[in-house]
Amino acid sequence: MKQVPTRITSNTPIDLHLHTTYSDGRWSAEQLLDYLVQEEFGLIAITDHDRVETVVGIQQMDDEIRLPVLAGVEISAEWHGKMGDVLCYGFDPHDVALRAIADQVRQRQKTNAEEVYDELLRRGYHFPQQADVLKASGGELRVAGDSALLETRLCSRLGQRIGADPGGRLP
Repeated sequence: MKQVPTRITSNTPIDLHLHTTYSDGRWSAEQLLDYLVQEEFGLIAITDHDRVETVVGIQQMDDEIRLPVLAGVEISAEWHGKMGDVLCYGFDPHDVALRAIADQVRQRQKTNAEEVYDELLRRGYHFPQQADVLKASGGELRVAGDSALLETRLCSRLGQRIGADPGGRLP
């Protein structure tokens, strides 16, 4: 496992909960890291939703720019019927167990997003930007954590109107 060298003082800026366009962030990993270096951050963790497989690449970028990046991921979870997130830090990004969990979570989210999308179409909803969004994603309907159609605010209130629960599941 990669050791994260740190020289943290009480004035050192750190952020242990950041997202990139690998999930629901607005900046690519490169853009975010460049900004954080410019702002002289001393330690960060990029905790993209359910994206363990991106950690190694992000940590390789930190070698080039000399910003310590702690391995991190935000895993979507359900506990007693409530949706939530679990922040995981300091894991070995090569360990297949956590990656398998994250992959399973993303697959279930994708299946759910496809079901909601199909139901919206069945109920007569139209998506004016559908062609552009699908073109940008290679023709694939992707879940919110993958910068997808259902995250484009085209459906921001539609789930509530058709009776979906807060997790987006249909009755």
